[in-house]
Amino acid sequence: MEKDELENILSELYRFYPELKQKERELIVLIKEMKSSRPDIKFDEGFALNLRQRLLSQAPVEKNNKFNFNIMNKKIFIAAGSLVVACLLFIAAINIFGPNQTEDAPWQIAPLFNKKEESKISYLPSGSFGDLSDLSMTSSDAPKGEVAINEVSRDSLQAPAPEQTEADYSSVTAVVGMGGGMDVDTRMILPIFNNFDYVYTGNELNLEQENALVYKRLKNEENLGKDLARTLNSFNFPQVSLNTFSNLKVNSISFVEDKEQGLMINFELKEGGIYIYEDWEKWRIAEREACGNDQACWDRFKIKIEDVPADSELISIANNFLSEHKIDIAKYGEPQVDNQWRRYYEYSEDKANYYIPEQATVIYPTLIEDEPVRDQSGNYAGLRVGINLFHNKVSSLNGLIPYNYEASAYDLETSSERIIALAEKGGWNRSFGFYGSEAQDRKIVELGTPEFSYVQMWRYKNNENIELFVPALIFPVTKRPETGYYGNNFVVLPLVKELISDIEKQEQDFNILRTEPQAAIDTGLILEKTITIDDISQGQSEEAIAPIEMIIE
Repeated sequence: MEKDELENILSELYRFYPELKQKERELIVLIKEMKSSRPDIKFDEGFALNLRQRLLSQAPVEKNNKFNFNIMNKKIFIAAGSLVVACLLFIAAINIFGPNQTEDAPWQIAPLFNKKEESKISYLPSGSFGDLSDLSMTSSDAPKGEVAINEVSRDSLQAPAPEQTEADYSSVTAVVGMGGGMDVDTRMILPIFNNFDYVYTGNELNLEQENALVYKRLKNEENLGKDLARTLNSFNFPQVSLNTFSNLKVNSISFVEDKEQGLMINFELKEGGIYIYEDWEKWRIAEREACGNDQACWDRFKIKIEDVPADSELISIANNFLSEHKIDIAKYGEPQVDNQWRRYYEYSEDKANYYIPEQATVIYPTLIEDEPVRDQSGNYAGLRVGINLFHNKVSSLNGLIPYNYEASAYDLETSSERIIALAEKGGWNRSFGFYGSEAQDRKIVELGTPEFSYVQMWRYKNNENIELFVPALIFPVTKRPETGYYGNNFVVLPLVKELISDIEKQEQDFNILRTEPQAAIDTGLILEKTITIDDISQGQSEEAIAPIEMIIE
């Protein structure tokens, strides 16, 4: 490659991504490699994006073995919003229903998408998001009186059911005749049925920092949807006149690839997300659909363990898809394959008949100021790319959202004893020892030194879900029983002091409910009936449970 050509490419690359100038040596190596393998390659924005993503994928990711608060004070990086770039695709489709225009008449819709929205974090005064103790573990709060049951392993597609003994069963106390009903905390989590104890075996924790930032994801302003609706208002849609309706806004825009194994691309304007799915009609396997009751026929289309590509190959398929479609992953971490199903596959005694999922998932963790985001079970949350294993092609994508947040400082818990004690009770997925606590054969599950991460939580308020990211410790399960443990791979515990206090309060509330009958609210009669799990499974408790609220014992 000529020196002048190389300098021109670098100059153009820095025009797109000036921050990459610090990686010039690595860039030169990559450029020469790509030009050598494809001499006819042309430099454009796609070439620049491909280079950038390959460079990022080669960057080493530093793993922390112990918690360090310095990782919470990071520099803010600014980049273009992915939604605005992607929505440019919509302009080309407008002509289908567009009004009659003269050849040189200006389109009024283009300026709507040409406004560049910068990725940013806005810093607010301390405590700006209010009391955090009302945060929910799911994307919407349960109705009053319902009790959320914590799932033991939500990621498994077909987990073998553990054997249960009498010590593993619980009872439910139904309080009848309470008049106005009892005000049960909607965030009360049913502790996990277990016969094991968590024990912390990691390094000493030094929790010295007294406060840290909590982040709130900002959704798209409604202006874009309303501006789009106003522009489309005069378009000649058949059979309906949009201008006869009032106060319109566009919530989503969808495109479909009209081809075999085509994809559906949906732009969700309110949340700001981009989602890609299979156009299922184009992915159907006619031969399999014709199997009917022929089990041998169905078995021919069953994914076998040897059909699953290596992780490196799956990551390569996902990377190539993102590069081909110019999807910017600068705000996402190093990709990894979700292999939760393999854990249960290894537990299975009948591996030949074990159901292996037909789709593999590659996860690119969301990064907030360079730190990863996880869900409440401890698994990484972020951009998820699904790969259809029948075709080894990308068939879905979700989690592609703009990088736009507000941040506010909150007080943190600094007592390592308090943190470890709650971690040994299961953290957010808490199990206070209500079930199986009298069992003689309790097994030990060891927890290692935690890592810092931000954890997704939601607040449901005024019919809207607000997404928050709170600092937390992620305790890995480092040693588990050889059989019988179907819990999570991590124990997650928030560091925000008011959330810690809320977890402890719920434990106290459970203990009170176990030992003390509750006073009636507006009638004097309290009837208690203990309903066992066997009763529920046999349908004997339906009449007693239907009109009442339930207290977990």
